[in-house]
Amino acid sequence: MPDSRAILRSALLLAGLALMPSGAEAQAYLAIHVSFLGQPFDGYHASTSVDMLFDATNPADPPVEFDNYNLGWAQGADYGLLDFGGNGGFTIKNVHTYDPVTNCVLDGGGAQGVLAFNDTVHVGQTVTWSYCAVSFRPLSTGGASGEVRITGPNADRSFDARVDSTGGVTYTQIGAHAGAIPHGSPVTLTFFADPGFIVSVLGRTSAPGGVIVVDTVANNSFAPTASFSRATTFTVTLGGHNPSGGTVAKGSSHVPMLEFRLNPAAPESVTSVTVHGSGSGNEQVDVTQVGLYNDLNGNGRVDTGEPLLASGTFPANDGTVTLTLAPPLSISAPTDLLVTYNFNTSIAARLGSAVALAILPLFFVPVVRRRKGLMLGMLAFILTAGVTSCSGGSGPTEPGGGSSTYQATLTGVTVSGTPQTGLTLSGGTVTVDK
Repeated sequence: MPDSRAILRSALLLAGLALMPSGAEAQAYLAIHVSFLGQPFDGYHASTSVDMLFDATNPADPPVEFDNYNLGWAQGADYGLLDFGGNGGFTIKNVHTYDPVTNCVLDGGGAQGVLAFNDTVHVGQTVTWSYCAVSFRPLSTGGASGEVRITGPNADRSFDARVDSTGGVTYTQIGAHAGAIPHGSPVTLTFFADPGFIVSVLGRTSAPGGVIVVDTVANNSFAPTASFSRATTFTVTLGGHNPSGGTVAKGSSHVPMLEFRLNPAAPESVTSVTVHGSGSGNEQVDVTQVGLYNDLNGNGRVDTGEPLLASGTFPANDGTVTLTLAPPLSISAPTDLLVTYNFNTSIAARLGSAVALAILPLFFVPVVRRRKGLMLGMLAFILTAGVTSCSGGSGPTEPGGGSSTYQATLTGVTVSGTPQTGLTLSGGTVTVDK
């Protein structure tokens, strides 16, 4: 006698293939009519198939359960037709499907019917929202690490996940239904970047070692990509009290020229700072010292107790000086550094070499003998003035009286052996009366 379970399994495998009933076994049909939110189920809220779980019984055998039987659900249809052989009662336990727009799972309640030979049984079925899957796709680069916390309506649906430096994920405090958030329920996603790293998710990027919090409602399933990466070693910006410039007397010391802020992502050490000078004055002659101070209170001026970290002089007019910190300055939080000038007690009066060179051809024009001595004297004067400014030119200044201007620009910083060049952070213009 054939096994009735095998007969039922074979019949279910043939369902949906539109096979003609055999003479040995009659066929029966089950029409399942489905409604969703009080309206006929139109296929819009389902995938191309509906997974059904039901019991089929045969008088000669105990109940046999079949799992995940697929019934095709056409777009726009509100019912599906299933045919199989056998005789007895059956019970539909659940209908599982999902919304292709939101990817949220739908559940159906139970319904009962009696299967008869050559008959069609109509069963009503109501599906409702079940849950939306909420998770994340981790991506770790450059040895980055961090943590993600998904908080649902209760601990059973919440979990923590740690991303290590290789991109591996370790789950903790994970419930039996972790990430299965009931449709319409609030959910919070919190992304933590470890110190020295950043996390980017949903178009947002954290600060080094920072946190991104996303509060939303589970109206759809989603799995955003959380990208953990190494933060920029440090950032350089103008300080909050960057000097705005002004007029000072010649011979002034510790004149604030530029304040800038270093913001490290992790503990670092500052080893050098590069400053470029510009203006109508001659930095090589007029500036006797370029100082770099730790502006401990960030007020943009040198106060008692604020240490001089490095000093130097300009090797040329409109030149560049590199200030080397020995020992290096260790920083682990935003730090303000201040560049100062000490001015000479006498400010150079220059006639630009460009003017001298422009006039020079005039001395090769034939002149009368009695003016030769006068012309040679003028030539000597101009050449002397030109030599005074030959170390660089930023335009002529009139001899005697007037004033000169100076401006300092940060062009480079080296932190923990990593130089950051191409900076153009400038202080205000300082004027010195001659």
